[in-house]
Amino acid sequence: MADSHGPENLPDHTSHSSGRPVPSADLRREPALQRRPARDGEPAPSTTRQSHLTERQLRRFLNDTLDGIIVLDHQGRVLFVNRRVEALTGKLASQLHGTSFGVPPAPGASTEIDIVRAPHDIRTVEMRCVDIIWQGQPAFLASLHDVTAQRFLAESSALLSRSLDTTTILQTSAELATKYLATWCLIQLADETSRPRMTVGAHSDPFRRPILQELQRLSADGPLSAAVHDVIETGIPEVRSGGGEGFSDRLASDPLKRALIHRLGCRSGIVVPLTARGKTLGALILVESEYGRPTSPDDLELAEDFGRRCAMALDNAMLYESSLETVRLHDEFLAMLAHELRNPLTPIVAAAEVLERTGDVSGPATSQIVAIKRSAQHLTRMVDDLLDVSRITRGVIPLRLAATDITQLLQESIDAVQQSMAGASQHMTVNLPDEPAVIRGDATRLSQIFINLLNNAVKYTPTGGDIRVDCSVTPSTVTVSVADNGMGVAPERLQHIFDMVVQADQGLERRAGGLGIGLTLVKRLVEDHDGTVTAESKGLGQGSRFTVTFPALKLDSKLPAPQTSSARSTKRTVPMRP
Repeated sequence: MADSHGPENLPDHTSHSSGRPVPSADLRREPALQRRPARDGEPAPSTTRQSHLTERQLRRFLNDTLDGIIVLDHQGRVLFVNRRVEALTGKLASQLHGTSFGVPPAPGASTEIDIVRAPHDIRTVEMRCVDIIWQGQPAFLASLHDVTAQRFLAESSALLSRSLDTTTILQTSAELATKYLATWCLIQLADETSRPRMTVGAHSDPFRRPILQELQRLSADGPLSAAVHDVIETGIPEVRSGGGEGFSDRLASDPLKRALIHRLGCRSGIVVPLTARGKTLGALILVESEYGRPTSPDDLELAEDFGRRCAMALDNAMLYESSLETVRLHDEFLAMLAHELRNPLTPIVAAAEVLERTGDVSGPATSQIVAIKRSAQHLTRMVDDLLDVSRITRGVIPLRLAATDITQLLQESIDAVQQSMAGASQHMTVNLPDEPAVIRGDATRLSQIFINLLNNAVKYTPTGGDIRVDCSVTPSTVTVSVADNGMGVAPERLQHIFDMVVQADQGLERRAGGLGIGLTLVKRLVEDHDGTVTAESKGLGQGSRFTVTFPALKLDSKLPAPQTSSARSTKRTVPMRP
């Protein structure tokens, strides 16, 4: 069958005896193709010859375009293909001529189609078409734009960005590579001494994966291969498109590894560096077996782009893992510091209590003992909060959950704050429900939540200010709010009020100090009880309100009744005076 894309072999509808190719020309300038009025007595130019020249010029132009061009009849049979279509399909024009390519999309529309050249060699093209007249018959002219690389890189970026785990990213990268770039793949990360740190592989043939796994295991020990070492050291990729003997020697330093590579197949391949932020993390090895297509230098650009995306994802994961390790060490240090601070506080508090009870001191010394005891207890609470934040961050704080009446805990917390914050001269209004406000919680940790919220209100409310505590119950929730008319919170700080070491205004003088972790502890303990906590403030000087909501616990006859206070009032005022 004649070649269907060469101009010399195309059917000639007019007499054209010279057989010479028509020079490429701009159809708008070619004199032979311009229609001009016939002079008096001169015959009109041959429309048939003009159309024939135009078609020959069109075919030559189509052959020179970068996109694939295919002409189909209305049954989807191939009438013409250019050289780019040959490259996309891996077939000659003579093999494609007359075959069915399928009915193209409607003129002006576009669609994506997959061209399967081999089981593991699929090209994705975007197809657009227009109506034309071809050799006097209606036909479709379709352009095939290769979008394989763009789709592959877009999918790679999307998949690699889903994880911050190094092993997951390595495995995902290897599997993507064998889906689009190679028959099998190895990825090696190197440490500072140029020895393997991690090795991950993938193979497109499931029957050969055990062989690759053995190669992967052997590659994890010993020195890097010559190819990987050189690519990491120089940052220059290596491309082998000829026979695989020399390449397998570059990939393996011992006979056992080389034997495994021969069993996997090594027709050609590429080794590209994995470089991010100016540092080479390792190398990506892409190998085509004897069943795959030969690797060409044209594949290098795509492999390098893919390698950069893999390296960026790996670098992000390593930075994340490093930050987690830093946080872990920070938490361990805080825990150790809190323990060391707490050890000397215990005898200080005990000694103050002994002196206070024995009555061996009198006069000014008595007030000093009280001050020592109060300060030591305050410092103990801060150290305990520091320990608890560290435990919660590490996920090691235990919760002893049981049916618990919130109202009793609120009254106990108010009493504790009243004793520890004597001298504030503030007024507290408390509104409690008549019915039990029962949730499933840890009584100790719930008291910690309420004491921290109350201490926060006392701390930021001026002398003579008002604090209000409300508790309400619905069939599904129990809500506690602590409001004050104190200094309030600036709008820009409100959204960060529960962050570690964030305080409303660190520049203002306060009656009591703090580490800025009380509200952080509140938020995490509330969330551990499946609750929520919110902060509201209209701005500086306009007070604030903190609201905690817990799921209500429906009382069951099989559950023990929660402990409740013997006396409950729906409303009372507690003067916070010395």
